[in-house]
Amino acid sequence: MHIRKPSFLVGNDGRYTRRIFEQLGLPPEEFDRIAAEADRGAMNLGAWCGPKEEVSAEPLSGAETDRFVQELTARGELATRLMRTVAAMHGRERWGFKILGDVIHADTYAEVWPEATMILLVRDPRDHALSVMKLNKQREARGQPNFYDDYPSVARGWCETIGEGLEAIRSSGLRYLVVRYEDLIGDTDNELQRLSDKLDIDLSRGREFHKADFIAVHTSRFKHHDNLKRPINSESLEKWRSQMSDADVGIFSEIAGALMQQYGYSIR
Repeated sequence: MHIRKPSFLVGNDGRYTRRIFEQLGLPPEEFDRIAAEADRGAMNLGAWCGPKEEVSAEPLSGAETDRFVQELTARGELATRLMRTVAAMHGRERWGFKILGDVIHADTYAEVWPEATMILLVRDPRDHALSVMKLNKQREARGQPNFYDDYPSVARGWCETIGEGLEAIRSSGLRYLVVRYEDLIGDTDNELQRLSDKLDIDLSRGREFHKADFIAVHTSRFKHHDNLKRPINSESLEKWRSQMSDADVGIFSEIAGALMQQYGYSIR
């Protein structure tokens, strides 16, 4: 659920967000009831909210608002009502969703959810770049703009999200955890136990996530997520070693090398 996307609540006549919650078990009529009670006057729906930069590789609409806190608060209140309803249906007390590059606005998210815990997921930017470029081909086929156009822009974006993002989280005062993708994939049991202890949530079933009915429904809509149907595996680790030239690797070393080393990534 990308809370700052134009498609939040209203995309495809409301179908986009409604389908997400339907997959989570919330009947469409209940979603419509909760959404109808939202303060539409406080939300600039159908346009970006907040700082006027592109997010999720979608073009700016021209109707952006500068009322970032007010806008995010209104959307956050609606998201909270929806997510609490779903959580109660499943007998859960906590819920969450991803905010991607919005982590650099952690201080504003902290005003909406002061009790939240943020998890910063870090991945080797070179493998991240290969994944992004693969997605670009799929987006181009659908007539959508690229996430990033080239490796230098991926490297700079990674530095912003991981470097500035962590600083933003720290300054926000929110509780947070840093997780390396490589540890989650390569040392799954220990990493799931660490997260379970830190979050006080039993995450052991994460090993069986690929078997969930939700995954079958989700991948039927989003084919580029087909890998979710497979058990956790390490095939995605260090693909850059065989798929990137020395010159490409050098781009990441030059732009992001210092930050990469902080997270234990070799720069060559």
